[in-house]
Amino acid sequence: MLHGMNAYFDDAKCFLSKCSALLSDPISGEDSLDATLFFAIGVERLLKSILAGLNPAFVYMDQSFKNLAPLLYKKHLASSAQSNKEFSQRPDSRVISLRLALLRSKEFSQATNKHYNTLLDLSHLRDVIVHQPLSEYDVEKAKALLASFLSVMTDYAQERGISLPELIGDRIHGLEFLASKYEGDIADKVEKKLQYYRAQWEKARDDPLQSARLEQLRQTSGDPDSYNHAECPACGNVARFSAEIEWDYSDGQTHAVGVFPTALRCPFCGYYTKDGAEMDHLGLQDIFYEHQQDR
Repeated sequence: MLHGMNAYFDDAKCFLSKCSALLSDPISGEDSLDATLFFAIGVERLLKSILAGLNPAFVYMDQSFKNLAPLLYKKHLASSAQSNKEFSQRPDSRVISLRLALLRSKEFSQATNKHYNTLLDLSHLRDVIVHQPLSEYDVEKAKALLASFLSVMTDYAQERGISLPELIGDRIHGLEFLASKYEGDIADKVEKKLQYYRAQWEKARDDPLQSARLEQLRQTSGDPDSYNHAECPACGNVARFSAEIEWDYSDGQTHAVGVFPTALRCPFCGYYTKDGAEMDHLGLQDIFYEHQQDR
């Protein structure tokens, strides 16, 4: 169980209960926008409650002593601190983004690891709602993400040692079928897709006209254990990750604060995925970060 029931956790419950109240089977396109936004905000607050419960500093952009001492412990400071250059006179209260909260909390939360790419997809859809024209909002993608709601929240409730209603409210009846259907659909969808690309690989492997292309690919594909490669889940050859860098702007400079796997493509059989639920089901993000640690 992860400790730290705090204000972020209270906020998380508020937004997650609003999301659960809008869900049904089938999910209404009319309700999907509000439900997606509530889901994303609730998850962000939940991740920050995990981080703040471990250390309040973990949720802030500027984690320096100079910034956090007057920000978090102002009432404990002596009067001399007002003129001490060791303390900021204008502490920065900005907190981290949802994507950075995902990156940090996965080191402490198995539930975050399990649903990492699904929640990364959720963060992208949330950004569309907040920052882009709603004509770019993908209703079907939103419905697929919302179908994962109960499965994701069940894992977080178990991890934190609380009941599901304590986390998402009492509006749970009827969502069990939605969650069961979602999990079954993902497993079935991924297996059928892998079978298709395995068959594509077998055709290419046995085709004399493909031999030169495949040999060239073998020579240039690289090591499956290198930082941006992985073994293709369909054909076992070397596939390549696409990734996205999370940037932060502070003190007049831009710097990278994290990297996220966004897709996997295999040039041998043609397998490709950028779907978060599929990547989570196959454990691709675990492989990606293992390779990053080996660098």
